[in-house]
Amino acid sequence: MADEPIKAEEPEEGATVDSSGDVIHVSGNIVNSTIIIKSVVKDEQAVDLEKLPPEPGDPPYQGLQYFSEQDASRFFGREQLTASVIGRLQRTRFLAVIGASGSGKSSLVRAGVVPALKSGARLSDGSQPPTGSTQWSYRIITPGGHPLDALAAVLSKENSLPSQINSLRDELAQDPKAFALAAQSLLATEGTGHLFLVVDQLEEIFTQTRNAEERDAFIKILAAASSPNDAQPVSVIVCLRADFYAQVAQHDSLRELVSQHQEFIGAMSRAELVDAIVGPLNQGNWKIQEGLVKVILDDVGYEPGALPLLSHALLETWKRRRGRTLTLSGYVEAGGVDGAIRETADSVFRQRLTPEQQPIARLIFLHLAELNDDAQDTRRRASFDELITRSTDEATIKTVINILVDARLVTTSTLEPDNTEVVEVAHESLIREWPTLRQWLSEDRQGLILHRQLTEAAEDWVKEGRDVGLLYRGKRLAQIQEWAAAQPNSDSMSLQEVEFLDASAANAKEELEKEERLTRLRRTQQIFAGVIVPLVLLVGILGYISFRPKPPPIMNGLYNIAIAEIGEVGANGQVRRMENDGGVRLTQEIATALNDSLKNDSTILIWNDNPELRRQRVQIGIVDNAQSAQSMARRLNADMVIYGVIDKRQQPPVLGIRMYLAPRISNTLDEVNGSFDLNTLIPVTSDLEADPVKSALTRQANLLATIAVGQYQSQSGFSIEALESYLKAAELAPNSDILQFFIGREYLFSLERQPVLQLARAAFEQKALEALQKSLQLNPQNARAYVGLGSLYVKQAKQLIKEGTASEFTRENMDQTAKLLDQADNAYGTVSQLDIDPNLYGVPVQDIARLGLGDSQVTRGALLEASAQNDAASVAFNNAVHTLEATVPAFQSPGLSRYLAQNYQFLGSAYQNLGYLAFLKGDASTATTEYQKAIEQFDACIALGANSNDRVIQNDIIAANCQPLRQQTEDYLGGGP
Repeated sequence: MADEPIKAEEPEEGATVDSSGDVIHVSGNIVNSTIIIKSVVKDEQAVDLEKLPPEPGDPPYQGLQYFSEQDASRFFGREQLTASVIGRLQRTRFLAVIGASGSGKSSLVRAGVVPALKSGARLSDGSQPPTGSTQWSYRIITPGGHPLDALAAVLSKENSLPSQINSLRDELAQDPKAFALAAQSLLATEGTGHLFLVVDQLEEIFTQTRNAEERDAFIKILAAASSPNDAQPVSVIVCLRADFYAQVAQHDSLRELVSQHQEFIGAMSRAELVDAIVGPLNQGNWKIQEGLVKVILDDVGYEPGALPLLSHALLETWKRRRGRTLTLSGYVEAGGVDGAIRETADSVFRQRLTPEQQPIARLIFLHLAELNDDAQDTRRRASFDELITRSTDEATIKTVINILVDARLVTTSTLEPDNTEVVEVAHESLIREWPTLRQWLSEDRQGLILHRQLTEAAEDWVKEGRDVGLLYRGKRLAQIQEWAAAQPNSDSMSLQEVEFLDASAANAKEELEKEERLTRLRRTQQIFAGVIVPLVLLVGILGYISFRPKPPPIMNGLYNIAIAEIGEVGANGQVRRMENDGGVRLTQEIATALNDSLKNDSTILIWNDNPELRRQRVQIGIVDNAQSAQSMARRLNADMVIYGVIDKRQQPPVLGIRMYLAPRISNTLDEVNGSFDLNTLIPVTSDLEADPVKSALTRQANLLATIAVGQYQSQSGFSIEALESYLKAAELAPNSDILQFFIGREYLFSLERQPVLQLARAAFEQKALEALQKSLQLNPQNARAYVGLGSLYVKQAKQLIKEGTASEFTRENMDQTAKLLDQADNAYGTVSQLDIDPNLYGVPVQDIARLGLGDSQVTRGALLEASAQNDAASVAFNNAVHTLEATVPAFQSPGLSRYLAQNYQFLGSAYQNLGYLAFLKGDASTATTEYQKAIEQFDACIALGANSNDRVIQNDIIAANCQPLRQQTEDYLGGGP
């Protein structure tokens, strides 16, 4: 039978009428609809089609996804409703499109109303869209958890910075009228005269927006934008689920708007459903088997929320097409309208996902459901970071999500202003109709609610700058800790949630200790009150004999910053106090700016000379060099000392500010300390109160505050957060080689501290390399950056050796590894040629470079040994022994135990490998001697941990390396490798 287009025609003789009023002919023709099936495939022909493979082509149906503007050409059946909605918009600037979940609200507005307004073409009822609608500006948002963020993003100009979007968001939160100003600015930029704003899924302000103030502000904006008393060039249309009427009623302005201006969507008529089924087939010249349309119509019935089920069933039937024809057998295989979603979801979960991926998919779906007590469960967006847990990694999550996206079960997008990646289910019908997911949601519903509350609390905590006041306490903390202790709950928590819970536990412990101290103090006071008279007498006697003043207090914050009084350098080069307390005033300016920048962060304590400290007999004073800064840090227990002098020998005089970082035991082996010059000079006039001086001091204080936060985060093991702080600081001081060094160093620490980032190793190592190289471009004398480069190259070489040992070395891999070691040796060697002031660096940086060189030489020996170049390997190991034995004395000074432990570890490894090479040669005597030397070095390493609580020495060096290597060497001595 020749192909003919599907078009309207008159009922044929012998037609019958079903109960719906549609005329259905036995041949398959359907009339009283806008579309009639003309070119159907007869039953007898369908038998021959069963053997045909599916012909290629784009799918005519959307499945679970809503129709967007790009899909308007395939959006059929809602022409009359589209015309009705646009007609309402002629008379009002606000309209609520309301209907059950799955009634097609989003598709109606996105693929029906918006394209019709943009085209300006005559509508199905003969009317015209509003005049000028072809020239309007159109914006579509879904509120999500932060509707003001979403609104600010679409109102901002293209290429707006995140800071500009956040600023607009704050204005919207403070004043609803800010929306009108932003809209006018947008229209002026785009050269249009009217804004058409679509708020899809308005119910999200009730299900996902947790901040009541933000919800209220958003509602006020909708009311103000739609007010008849304030004519604005704005039209607003919202899509709302009907079962959220009760929540709308709680807000007077929104209730009034919705009650007076609404279009309620019911079920599609059979004629409209025929259009929706057959219209898209016409677009792609597809066919349908005789009688299948009636079967589908009967299955759909008149349920208002059945459209996504229909659309999905049609898509799955099309996937099982025979040639270019949708058949009854394909429809049955897909599961029909009632079972297509179930069949698809179960098939994808059980067949396309591996057993290892299935628990991850379950976790994803649970995160994408919003649990409601007074309404049906709804879908929610989850950020991609939220899905990364302690038991999953980024690559696996992405793989599973890609499979689910390909199956059209979930969708992904990004949210402004920070381009946050989010995931959501394609339609809420998946939550309603997939029994497996319903079972997951009901298995431990209370646990899921607890987990969701934890997710929201952690997000708020991070957004508010990790405010201690937002942490869990008391029964709430105990309840979530009990939940988190059970499997698989502990593995389902995101890294952000784990951090939040750990911080809550640490804070609770600290508060308990404070309470216990207060209790002891009160008890002591009671005892004191009981013996006050005898004590007074005793004190009098003791006072007569001797008087011992109480020592001044020291700093006790989690991170302590002492600001030294700014001095001046006169013509003779001597540092002295400034006249009229000028240095004290400058110090106070820095302290004030620091506190403002840190917003009085309770984790950071700042001291500068002031009357209160003087009453406690604390005097900070002037610092003129690194040694006096080190002395001050020890005296005050400061982590950072900020100091500087005004050099009056220059005209105009300039103020140079430096920072000294005190050594601290942290989670990091490579602890940076010493004095640092940030390469920023501030011109100073005689008027210290001048605005330029204050502004420059404020900028410098902001920079130092950001560095201090980064230092504290790094010492606490939060490398990702520290990295963000250093990157922010680098924006304030782009020419600082020190900051680039901090950035490169923290990229490497991130890989060690965050196992989930191992899949991003290459990218992070490249970022580290770029930062360290930039540091050296800015300052070729930066010895720390050379040591960092050497360390990076050796890490990369060790990784290549590990990979080659696990599989097979190739010549290319060996050459690449040797090149990396050459680069490491060159970086370490450069340090020995620099003119270095050891007091400035705080550690013997040249000896640290030699330690790194010894490690590189051991690694080179391992490479040569793996490639069977045993003589060359022996030379490399002997070179390492020579280098490392010479550095042992340098690290026997106090405070350098970590480097000493590493020195023993590397030296023991060199001796062990020399013993192994001697064994291969058959020289058992030499092998025994070298093995015994190795054991001596490993024993020296282990002995360092006997009287040390340093976790890096205990865990990262001794437990991870020296102890297992010693045992391995003992085994070699017992019977050879």
